Amino acid sequence: MLYVDDEEALVFLASRVLSRLGHSISGFTNPKEALEAFRAHPQNFDVLVTDLSMPQCRASISRARYWN
Repeated sequence: MLYVDDEEALVFLASRVLSRLGHSISGFTNPKEALEAFRAHPQNFDVLVTDLSMPQCRASISRARYWN
């Protein structure tokens, strides 16, 4: 799971809760870094959870449509 939000506290909380529920999660506050992580290892991610009102996120999410 790839979790992206510009609020560090939410990334920390979501990562912790979802990990405890047994999910493998990579959390990011920077959408560009998240996109780079996905491109480096796309096979590691089945789900993308993001805050669409993040600065710079709309462009990154638009690019995400073409990741695979």
